[in-house]
Amino acid sequence: MKAFRDITISIDGLKIIEEEWCKHNSIPECSLVNYWSNRMNLQIIEGARMTGRLAYGYVGDGWPGHINQDHALGRDSRNLKEAFVGDLHCRDIGDAIYQANTILDVMKTVLHKVHVMDFGSGYGRLAIPFIYFYRKKGILYVGVDAVPISLIIAPQFVEQAIDAKVVGWDEQTKNLKNFQFVSLPSWRMDEVKQEKFHVFITIHSFQEMTRETIDFYVNFAHNHAYEDAIFYSINLTPKDQYVPDSWELISDIPYPIKENRDGPFREKLWRIQ
Repeated sequence: MKAFRDITISIDGLKIIEEEWCKHNSIPECSLVNYWSNRMNLQIIEGARMTGRLAYGYVGDGWPGHINQDHALGRDSRNLKEAFVGDLHCRDIGDAIYQANTILDVMKTVLHKVHVMDFGSGYGRLAIPFIYFYRKKGILYVGVDAVPISLIIAPQFVEQAIDAKVVGWDEQTKNLKNFQFVSLPSWRMDEVKQEKFHVFITIHSFQEMTRETIDFYVNFAHNHAYEDAIFYSINLTPKDQYVPDSWELISDIPYPIKENRDGPFREKLWRIQ
């Protein structure tokens, strides 16, 4: 396990995955709004290339700066803070602890290996507390993304942060039983079409997608959900409204950690039915 600031990142192979993305960027699951077209080049790729670390522009306003996370840490009933090394008072760690606890609060008991799918998972921060919590029972956390730099960073980051067994974006996904985290290009969703999932997550990602892309992922969740599966969303409204009427809305509140909120984000939970 390593503190976030000590994790090293290589972007070797980025050109290859960018070429793969270009071959598929016209399909719904790869369609993004303009948010990433400039941001990922200027702030993330060059930052990672120059420093060999996770670029500041990737993870939001709070890292690596110190921002009070007492709201999340004071409600950490499962002691998920033990999944992290170093200073806990940064935005992404506090968010990960709070969000994982919130999801686990409403999950029904799972008697076998837990399956989680994260749409637009970025560098994989939310996988860290989940892998820690289910380290004995077992977990498969599939981080889906269409952004090449995310796909190349996530397996490196998660592997070092929590000593996880990972599958990189360029590796085969035919046998996943021995792995905990998969960095899955969105254009290869067919590779997990035989799997079902207990939890689906979209955090600050639907707001970066077109309506067609959102519909694709919502339909995937609806068709690949275990009974009583959870769908968790933190996005700008109204981009998280496009779910089936049959889903049971469990909660709908403004995101409660005001120190970490830089927009009118709503935190919503549904039970898929």
